[in-house]
Amino acid sequence: MKRHLIVLGFLFCEFAFAQTINFSFLKEVPLNADAFFGVDSFDNNYFSLNNVFYKTTPTKTYQYQNLALGAISSVSIYNPLELVVFYKDFNTVIILDNTLNEIEKLHFLNETISLVAKAGKNQLWLYNADNQLLELYDYQTKSILAKTQTQSVLLPLDLKGTANLAWIKTNDYLSVYNNYGTMVKNYPFKFDNFTIFLNQTL
Repeated sequence: MKRHLIVLGFLFCEFAFAQTINFSFLKEVPLNADAFFGVDSFDNNYFSLNNVFYKTTPTKTYQYQNLALGAISSVSIYNPLELVVFYKDFNTVIILDNTLNEIEKLHFLNETISLVAKAGKNQLWLYNADNQLLELYDYQTKSILAKTQTQSVLLPLDLKGTANLAWIKTNDYLSVYNNYGTMVKNYPFKFDNFTIFLNQTL
């Protein structure tokens, strides 16, 4: 399906709903995709079409497909050198390099992981649906570095992460947790989607 990617400039200092947010139109780019995952700081686009994950650079296109794992649930492009592709139906995470070659395959066999995002080096933010915990997981040592019970009784709808922070979205709130498992901010949130851009939340 053909879609248009609309790029907007966001002008504000801190993520807060009391502030006025000003937008200015930058450009419109035609995009044939089922899902769009974002643009990195090198102006590379990430999207999926017919369950194939694509990275397009100004000069080249890369692709990754894994038919055995079903549909792509989410992709984290926070670190362009360690891209995270999550297949929820098979509880599996694939770590890809910058040319979409597979680095690591992680199967969470004894747990139900519903959301995944990239954290620091060799680390992932996981939302464990079995015990309703946000976990910071080191996939090299196979250990949980921090975990916390989320504040909402509702199941999260989305999870985004950076090396030091995780953002969890529910129907009504966006909660921010640090890498020690402590909630640092909680915002009323009524938007369908959000993304992390230059360590700011949009």
